[in-house]
Amino acid sequence: MSRKGAEAGMAGMAEFSRMFGEMKFPMMPDMEGFLSAHRRNMETLASANRVALEGAQTVAKRHMEIVQQTMQEMTDTIRELTTTESPQARAARQAE
Repeated sequence: MSRKGAEAGMAGMAEFSRMFGEMKFPMMPDMEGFLSAHRRNMETLASANRVALEGAQTVAKRHMEIVQQTMQEMTDTIRELTTTESPQARAARQAE
């Protein structure tokens, strides 16, 4: 890096430091109020997550019931199809 480049970099850094030092940040007079609001927000979020989880568990439970019922019906149907019986008996059963 040339000497001029280094000097320009240092001047830029000094200018940045001066501008940053002059900035005035807003004060938070009521930090307890801010923390209280944040705490309430987190409690509300946790409550919403609990409700969502309960809903997901209900859906998953119902899904499992449907899968079990379907598997049982398939098992029964396969069992009926694999039994040996006369064609007349099968026709009579299907007519029911």
